[in-house]
Formats: sequence, structure tokens, C-alpha cells
Amino acid sequence: MEFFKQESKKRATSDGNYNTWKSSYTYFCRFTNNRCKFKDITEKLCRDFKMYLERTTTLKSEMNKLSPNSKHMYYNKFKAAIKEAFLQGLISKKFTSRIQSPKAENPFREFLEEDEIKRLMETPCEVDTIKIAALFCIVTGLRVSDFFPLKWNSYSYVI
Repeated sequence: MEFFKQESKKRATSDGNYNTWKSSYTYFCRFTNNRCKFKDITEKLCRDFKMYLERTTTLKSEMNKLSPNSKHMYYNKFKAAIKEAFLQGLISKKFTSRIQSPKAENPFREFLEEDEIKRLMETPCEVDTIKIAALFCIVTGLRVSDFFPLKWNSYSYVI
């Protein structure tokens, strides 16, 4: 468990990736009741964890199942931890090598048409910052959740 936790922490500089690792670790903790040693790792345990992800609900709501893409990402982080443990000689084989990850789906993405963007630009907004943020996200492809943490002093630019 500690090894998986440390592998997760190695990704702390990349928010999105780190959060996925952290969630994968959290699901594995729930699956094993926080008890798993290297000697416990088997192909069966790895398959059972995959099945657990297939059936379990989200951390936020007991009503919602994990999305196919979440299952895929969480299992792949687990597989990466298993591979790293093998490469470091901590386990005798890559127990996940014969197990396929859950299938990911291509999410449906809807895009604004040029005339819709122009209408949005012309639409009054009580808070200009919100409007500017929305237009910036449209032009750059950033998600709003990626935009708001941005700070001017975090970035440099070259002219």
C-alpha cells in the first residue's frame, strides 16, 4: 500500500495525473481494506480489482457507477504501479500483463459554431471576468476548471 501511495505522490506536480493516481490508490485501498503487501499481489487479485472497478460507485456518490473512462484510467495507474514494483524487483512478475484494462469510450464533445461564439461575444454579462474567462476557454480549449487556478506570475511568455 505504501509503495502505491509513494508512486502516486511522485506525480504531485501534475494535478490531473496526480488526482487520477490518488483516486486509483483510494479505490485500491477500499478494495483491499487498506491491507495489501507485495506477497499478496497475484494475477487473481489484479483481476478482482478490475472487477471491483467495474462494479463500484464513485467516491462522491453511492448512486453513480464509475464512468468507463474512469475505470480505464484508474486501472491503468494500478497497472503502472505493478509494473514499477516489478522493475524494482519488489514482485516476481508483472501480474497485470495478461489482463486487459477496462475499455475507454470516446466522450461526445460538442463545439460552438463561429456564429454562436460571435453571439456570445456580443451578449452582455454582469461580470466581465466571467465573460473573458469563458471566451478564453473557448479559444484555447481549456476547461473552466483548468482556467481559474491560472495566475499571471505562474507563467512566462516570449515575444
